[in-house]
Order: sequence, then structure tokens, then C-alpha cells
Amino acid sequence: MPNPSAGSRGVGSHLSYHAIDTAISNIYENLELDYQHWTKTQFLSIFVATAAVLAVLVLVQAYYFRRLRLKRDRHDHEA
Repeated sequence: MPNPSAGSRGVGSHLSYHAIDTAISNIYENLELDYQHWTKTQFLSIFVATAAVLAVLVLVQAYYFRRLRLKRDRHDHEA
């Protein structure tokens, strides 16, 4: 006997992807992003800003993983 919840879950996820896609399309239309008229400096500044944000995220992640590992190692030595 087929599982009715599995089918509805699949349809729901498809509908949510469609809703997300529509929302993103609406945001781009509202912002009226026109990449053809952007200068190389604008592209470069966006690239540098994105790289900086990603670098900060990686550093924060590395810091917390290091703290977690040190805490675990200290706990192992006490036991």
C-alpha cells in the first residue's frame, strides 16, 4: 500500500522550491539589477566583499572547531 504522506511531502517540497524561486525572481526584478552596465570596479568590489565575508566565516568556524577540540581533549585528559 503506498504511503500517502511520502507523496504529499514530495509535492510540498516542490511547491516550496517553486515559492523560493518565485521570491528570488521577484527580488531581482524589484532591485532591477542590470549587470550589463556594471563596471569592472563594481564587479571587483562585490567579488572582494564576498571573499571577505567567506574568509570571516571560515575563520570563525575554525576558531570554534579549535575551541571544541581543545575542550574535548582537556576533558579526555581529566577522565
